Amino acid sequence: MRRRLHRRTPGPSGAHRDGARFGRPRSGGDRRPALAWLPYGAAVTQALRCPTRIWRSAVDAALSDAIKAIYACAARPADWPETLRTIAQCFDDVGALLLYRRDDGSFRTIVSPNLEPFAEAYHSKWWRYDIRAARSLDYAYRDHVGAITDRHGVTDEEIETHPIYTEFLAPLGLRWVAGVQVLPQSGMAVALSVHRAPSKPPYSDEELALLTLLGQHVEQALRLSLRLIDAETVGLGLGDSLGRLAIGAFVLGDDGRVVFANSRAEAMLSHAFVVKGGVLTCRSPVDQKRLTALLAHCGQISQDAPPQRTVAPFVIEDGPTRLAVYALPLTAGTAPTERLLTGGRTILLAVAIAAGEPVDPGLLRDVCGLTLGEARVASLIANGLSPSAAADRLNLAENTVRSVLKRVFDKLDVSRQSELAALLSSLKAAEARADAGRSRF
Repeated sequence: MRRRLHRRTPGPSGAHRDGARFGRPRSGGDRRPALAWLPYGAAVTQALRCPTRIWRSAVDAALSDAIKAIYACAARPADWPETLRTIAQCFDDVGALLLYRRDDGSFRTIVSPNLEPFAEAYHSKWWRYDIRAARSLDYAYRDHVGAITDRHGVTDEEIETHPIYTEFLAPLGLRWVAGVQVLPQSGMAVALSVHRAPSKPPYSDEELALLTLLGQHVEQALRLSLRLIDAETVGLGLGDSLGRLAIGAFVLGDDGRVVFANSRAEAMLSHAFVVKGGVLTCRSPVDQKRLTALLAHCGQISQDAPPQRTVAPFVIEDGPTRLAVYALPLTAGTAPTERLLTGGRTILLAVAIAAGEPVDPGLLRDVCGLTLGEARVASLIANGLSPSAAADRLNLAENTVRSVLKRVFDKLDVSRQSELAALLSSLKAAEARADAGRSRF
């Protein structure tokens, strides 16, 4: 059953606003790039008239605002439509969309207000004819990292003649799309896409790199946001919402001081974490170093530092305990108003890794340096599925799965499925093996 989650916010019909002009790079003494070379759209149009230092500052400010808006949605899922509008404005585009699909086949979409007509028409009819979506599935299992666009799966002739472009997109004032897959939790696939009018050129490599960066932060925010939606916490305060989660959740202050811990988190204090002088620490010095890096990164996002990549989660393995630890900044938009959580700056999520279950592919990607497609295949194969069964599960050709599996073997320096399963039984060992493999090149 397909479900849609729309915020019925009145907005423009979807027609593209008169945006920035695109042209060739300037010559002569002015070395600032023309907008054709910029991935940031109207948000920095005026900055091009300023000195280079001011222009760079404006670019960083636009991206920083978008990233803060993304993390504000982590604790306030109802704000996603407006945040998607902010993401689209980074490219001066019509709108942006989140589509998340669960393993049971159900899916939801969240759209910026300008794309509501698109979403209605797409789900009523046009999803059946979307050659872009169908072909992007196979492309995701190539040795590719990051966002893709029309040129990665559609020919020039199809863009000019296929009904998805001529009969669906054109009447809505749309043509180009760029998308990136993210995986905020196991058992779910999420795509973030931005949509562009035909008056503008196709997406450039620089714009795809920007969308990849934004996708990393969207994935982090969705890690909490989707769980809050599932827990039906709308209308509850942040403390009550975190208390309902089936994972460990800490709220930490600037110095790592514990401001709040839900019941799952408190249970972890006996083995994975320890509180010293009110400050949360890890029992292992190696894990503590990773925790410090996570908290420092969240602090930079909260303090208007230039936009950057997310920091990978880390794994705690202590006997039977296996936890994946993630951190999200409490930006100004998410700062809790509850007196109980005053002073909170970071939400730390500790997710148990269940024994005997496939490892979260997103976690495998982060700790082992795999692509998301490789991590999906590795997770299933390591859990005992044959390449044929994995192909059926992923809706791929068996030859595609075997090709992906060969890349996984090369990256992790194993030669058999049994070796892969043994290696992934300890994610710390797998991370060390992947680091050693990367150092050889």
